[in-house]
Amino acid sequence: MRAAFVGPLAAAVLAAASVGLAGAAAAETPTGTAASESQDVSVPRDLSLEEALARGLKSNLGALLAAGRVETAEGARRQALARLLPELSAEVSDSRQKIDLEAYGFPPPPGESPLVGPFNVFDARLKVSGTLFDAAAAARAHAAARALTSERLTYQEARDRVSAAVADLYLRALSASARVEAAAAEVETGRATAEEAEDRQKAGSAAGIEVLRAKVTFAAARQRWIEARGEQQKTDLALARAVGLPLDRPLHLTDTVPFALLPLGDVKAAVARALEQRPDLASASAQVEAAEASVAAARRQRLPSLGVRADWGSIGSTASDTEHTYSVAAGLRIPLFEGGRIAGDVREAQGRLDQARATLDDLRSRVELDVRSAYLDQESAAERVEVASEARELAASQLEQAQDRFTAGVADGLEVVQAQEAVAAAAERYVSALYDFNRAKVNLALALGVAENATASFLRGEPR
Repeated sequence: MRAAFVGPLAAAVLAAASVGLAGAAAAETPTGTAASESQDVSVPRDLSLEEALARGLKSNLGALLAAGRVETAEGARRQALARLLPELSAEVSDSRQKIDLEAYGFPPPPGESPLVGPFNVFDARLKVSGTLFDAAAAARAHAAARALTSERLTYQEARDRVSAAVADLYLRALSASARVEAAAAEVETGRATAEEAEDRQKAGSAAGIEVLRAKVTFAAARQRWIEARGEQQKTDLALARAVGLPLDRPLHLTDTVPFALLPLGDVKAAVARALEQRPDLASASAQVEAAEASVAAARRQRLPSLGVRADWGSIGSTASDTEHTYSVAAGLRIPLFEGGRIAGDVREAQGRLDQARATLDDLRSRVELDVRSAYLDQESAAERVEVASEARELAASQLEQAQDRFTAGVADGLEVVQAQEAVAAAAERYVSALYDFNRAKVNLALALGVAENATASFLRGEPR
C-alpha cells in the first residue's frame, strides 16, 4: 500500500511538474502529425512553440493593425510626394452651344439679337502642370517619408510584442498543464491515504477521525484538480485565440520548457545592443525626424512658390475641322498676410516636435531599465527554481517518511496530511518559479529587440 500511497504524487512532482522545452529535438519535431491534421474536434490539435509564434505573427490582431498603419503611412507619403510631381491629363469635349453675347459684355447692334448659335465646339487637349519650387511641400514629403519609416519600425516592434505575448501564453498553458498533472497526482495520493486509513480503522489501529481527516484531504485534492483543469482549459482558449486557431478544439502542446540557463554576458554590452537595435527606439527617433521636417515645412510656408502649367490641342467646330492651339503660363505665389495661420502651424508643429523628443529621451532610459530588469529577473528566478527544486525533493522525502511512520503506527494521519500539503505547495512553487524564469528570458528577448527571431532559442538557453 505504501508504494501506491507515495508513488503518484512524488513521481508527478519530481517529473510532471518539471514543465519543460525539449531543446533542439523538440524544435525539429514535425507539427503536421496525423492527430494535428484531424478534423475531429474531440482530437487534440498538436501545437509547437515555433508554430504558435508563426501563427501569432500571421493572425494576431496587434500585428495586423500595425501592418494597416504602415499602409496608411505609405499612402500619406505618396500623397505628399504627388504635390511635387507633374500632373498630365487629356481632355476631349464636343459640345453644341447657344450663348448670349450681351452676358459677356458685347451688346449687339440696335435691332439685332444678342444670341449667337447654335454652333458646335470640338476640343481635344493635353494639359500638364507642375511645381518648380515649393520648399514647404518638399519638407512635408520628407516628413511623410520619415513617418513611414517610423510606422515600419513600429510594425516590427508590434511583431516582437506579439511574439512575446504568444510565448507567454504558451508558457502559461504549459504551467497550467503541469498544475493539472500535479493535482491529479494529489488526488491519487489522497485516495490511497483514505483507503489506508479505512484499512487501519477496520484493523482497529486507527481512530475514526483519521478516516475523516483523510477523506477531507482527498476531497480538497479533488477540488484543486477541478480548479486546475478549468484554468488549463481557459489558458488553452486564450492561446488558441491568440494564434488564430478554432476555440472548439483542445490543444496538445508538443514542446516543453525545461530549466535552461541562458548565458547573459555583460549587462552594459546588452544595453548598448538594445539601444542599437530596439525597433521602438528607432521608431521614436524617426518620429523626431518627421516632427523636425514638419516644423521646417510650417516655416517654409512663408517662402514663395513657383508653378507652371501648359496645354496643347486642337479646337474647331468638328473633329475634322480643327486648328492647333496652346498656352503656357507660370505662376509665382508670394504669401503676404496669412492671418496668423503660418505662425499657428509653426507652433503646433513645434509642440509635436517637443513631445517626440521627450518621448525619445524617456524611451532611451526605459530601454536600459528593461534590459537590467530582465537580467535581474532571470538571475532571481534561476535561484528560485533551484531552491524550489530542492524543496520539492525534500517534500517528497518528507511524505515518504510520514507514510512509513503512519504505516508503522508511530504517527497519526495528521502528519501524512501535512506532508501531502507540503508536497503540493512545493510543486506549485516550482511550477511558478520555472514560469517566472522562462518569462524573464522572453522579457529579455523583448528588451533586446529580438523577440521575433530569438524567443524560441532563448527559451532553449541558446543566446542569439
